[in-house]
Amino acid sequence: MAWLPCQAEAESVLEARNVKGESPLLVATRLCRGCVAMRLVEALADPGACDSQGESAESLDLDGLLREAERDEACRQAA
Repeated sequence: MAWLPCQAEAESVLEARNVKGESPLLVATRLCRGCVAMRLVEALADPGACDSQGESAESLDLDGLLREAERDEACRQAA
């Protein structure tokens, strides 16, 4: 995902929605994919974007997931 911010269509990918109205960041957060969520946030995905039910990545404790992903990445780099 490191290539994403460099792509001309990056904004459309970050703002894409599935049939439930979920953004890629919301799906990554819901599935506890911290590294993916971290890369999407770094690419400026909107953590407050809501799905059709009014749920957002922020409401699913995105901050906690990102902290965990940062710790995991730091541990991998230290090993």
